[in-house]
Amino acid sequence: TDSKDGNESTLDNIKSIFDFFNNELNLVKEYSIEQSDGFLKLFVKSDLCKVCPKGLGGADLKGSLCIIPHLSMHLINHYLPAGVKITLKRDEPALLKEHGNCISNYEFG
Repeated sequence: TDSKDGNESTLDNIKSIFDFFNNELNLVKEYSIEQSDGFLKLFVKSDLCKVCPKGLGGADLKGSLCIIPHLSMHLINHYLPAGVKITLKRDEPALLKEHGNCISNYEFG
């Protein structure tokens, strides 16, 4: 599987991996994974996340303490075939909030 293309089988594989560990860990209720321009985006419906320190506990914290971007990256990479991996997109925060979603941006590397 060519990670530079981020071809359909790699995207399907990533979705399957995330589905598996989300079912086991019960992290989020609603999410999607999309690919465009060689980048991967994980969208989590903010108000349906089960691990958000701000949303669940109402913590008044500066910045993000979200575990989803890094945990997702490490778990997905653990199960991807050799030579294929994702990393958080350089020069961007690990988590962006837009239109009721928490978004993590990854690149193939």
